[in-house]
Amino acid sequence: MGKIHKQKKKIFTEHELEELECLKSNNESKSFYQKLNRNRKDFQPRTISCQDKNGMLLSEENDILGRWAEHFDELLNIECFKTNATSKEMCQAYLDTDKPTPKLDEVENAIQRL
Repeated sequence: MGKIHKQKKKIFTEHELEELECLKSNNESKSFYQKLNRNRKDFQPRTISCQDKNGMLLSEENDILGRWAEHFDELLNIECFKTNATSKEMCQAYLDTDKPTPKLDEVENAIQRL
């Protein structure tokens, strides 16, 4: 596995050098230096975090996924009794099940007309 990784890295490096030479020969100095500076920087892994409802930082993957699930659950599951009268009417319109659901071809036709 180590040999394959070294070969792929060598091929990638050679390709990057060829691109740099091409940029230099075409007098694209701005692109040349941007690419050169990107290649000089060491790999820095991204740190993934988010805040909970209280503003505390969450860094564990399971905690972050749970917070996103909670966030979208709040957004998508509207509770009508906590909103004002106009929102209740809008909520009732979303929750109304008397209307038949559109068929696939009807949706496709509507999208094509857009």
